[in-house]
Amino acid sequence: MSDPTPFDIQKITVPISATDLSKYKELRLTSLPKDPQFFGSNYKREAAFSEQDWKYQLDSTNKATFIVKESNDKWIGTLTVLATSSDLDLAAPFQGLGVVLGDDTNRNIYAMVGLWVDSAFRSKGLGQRLIQQALSWAREHIPHENDDTAKIAILEVHRSNIIEKAMYQKCGFKVIPKAESGKGDTEWMIKDLDL
Repeated sequence: MSDPTPFDIQKITVPISATDLSKYKELRLTSLPKDPQFFGSNYKREAAFSEQDWKYQLDSTNKATFIVKESNDKWIGTLTVLATSSDLDLAAPFQGLGVVLGDDTNRNIYAMVGLWVDSAFRSKGLGQRLIQQALSWAREHIPHENDDTAKIAILEVHRSNIIEKAMYQKCGFKVIPKAESGKGDTEWMIKDLDL
C-alpha cells in the first residue's frame, strides 16, 4: 500500500549528483543553526566545507543518508546510518561503550546519527519512517569485514527529549543501562537487527 502523505523518503544515491549535493548542503546548513543539539557538528564548521568535504560526507558505501522531501521536492529531513568499516572509524564516538555492550562489540555496529526533521513537519511520523528506512538499509548492507557477524544499531539520545526517545522505542530501540557518553544529558540506545 502506498503512503498517502505528500512526503517521500529516499536514500541519497552514491556517488551524489551535483543537484542532490546542493540540496543536502542547504538542508544541513538550515538544520544546524535551528537545532544544534541534534548534531555532533556545528554550522560554523560545516559552512566552511569545500565541495570535496561535502562529497566525502556522503560518498561512501559504508554509510547511507536518507532524506525526506515534500511533493514540491523541498528537502525537509534527514538521517544518516554509519557502518563500522575501514574507511569509517566508529571507535572514537563509542569510547566507553565497550564495557556496557560486552559481547555486542563483536557485532557489526550501525550508528544512527543526525536525525532531523524541520519543526514545521514534526509529529507526522517522518522521523520514524526515516529510522525504518535506515534500519532496512543496515539489515541489507554487506559489511566490509565480518560478513557472518550479527548486527546491532545504536544511537545517542538526550534524556530530556522524551518525544524522540519514545519514537526510538517504538522502532524497537532499548536504553543501554549505565551507558554514559560523557555529555551529561545523553544516553545510548540499542536495537538488535537480527531479530
